[in-house]
Amino acid sequence: MAISPAALRIPVLGLWKISDPVRRLARRVRKRLLKPFVRGRQLQTIESLSRSFAVKGLACYFVGGYALDALRGRITREHRDLDLVLLEAEREPTFDILEDHGFSIRMKAPFVWIAIRDNVTIDLFCWKDAGAGMIQHVGSCGVGVRLPGAFWTSGREIALRGARFTIPSNDYLACMWPLTHEEFDIKFGNELPTSAPLQCRVQTERMDGMDAKIYEFTPGVSQETGAAGCQGATG
Repeated sequence: MAISPAALRIPVLGLWKISDPVRRLARRVRKRLLKPFVRGRQLQTIESLSRSFAVKGLACYFVGGYALDALRGRITREHRDLDLVLLEAEREPTFDILEDHGFSIRMKAPFVWIAIRDNVTIDLFCWKDAGAGMIQHVGSCGVGVRLPGAFWTSGREIALRGARFTIPSNDYLACMWPLTHEEFDIKFGNELPTSAPLQCRVQTERMDGMDAKIYEFTPGVSQETGAAGCQGATG
């Protein structure tokens, strides 16, 4: 008995529909199984690069999720990428080390670069001299932070899951809430003890061809509650 092509297509389509949730489940299982491997690769990369930066005397710090988790003493969530801050004056030797470690680097914005190697991605946030002992960074969204250069010089080594790496001072981290998206991290950063109360003022400046909203932090007695009172801030 001859079988029509239409009859053959019915079970195939049925199997395709059934396999959709199976494939989604397989992707979720694969992602879950790979999480410890990805996290291990990331922490290994953080430690290896921190060691290389220290050998060259470069003041580069890992920030973001892993830095805050190291201060918490535990990993609170999975991190898609790594975050590294560096000084504009040290950008060339820092990039040389990253390239020596197999990373390719490209620019995302005037203050922001990205380094990629296999499955490891690092966002590179460059801080530039703003004069009068201040340094500044402006994110790709047009929001920037200006703070005393002294906040940069007091980084320290910390450990997480056996990996040792360098992070900035609490003074620096407490100033990062304008550039932070996770409320969980903003709250934690604002609760960090600092060497002095932080005063903040907000102003709009023309910078690198765009209008930037700058949060300028300085040590001083805050007129607001919390880690930093911000004059002129709306949120």
